[in-house]
Amino acid sequence: MEEGTPDKEKKKKILHDKYESQFDRFIVTFHPKNLPGDIPGKCSNFNYASRQAVKQLRLDKNYPLDKFGNKVELLVTTGDCDSIFGERYFDAMEEDYWKLTAEVTIMILLAIFLLTS
Repeated sequence: MEEGTPDKEKKKKILHDKYESQFDRFIVTFHPKNLPGDIPGKCSNFNYASRQAVKQLRLDKNYPLDKFGNKVELLVTTGDCDSIFGERYFDAMEEDYWKLTAEVTIMILLAIFLLTS
């Protein structure tokens, strides 16, 4: 979320209450305004969130990132706080992941969001 998002702490709590138990780690970030060299937009939001997530994982004593030469595999997905993922989105992502060969290092899974009022 953006730092200026109204009710951001409330929204963060709602997200954690709803989804935290579904993931090994569930990280919500607030992207500050006017960071040096930062160009406002989706890419800078993703870049900031990614860097914060890696920073948190490196500090997490119970997470093996960069420790003891362990190979760590991460499945990462992003969304805005109002994103709606399809019912089987994460099942499909996991299924595709297990089909990957060792040579594949990056997989991009695009989601289609359907909003109904």
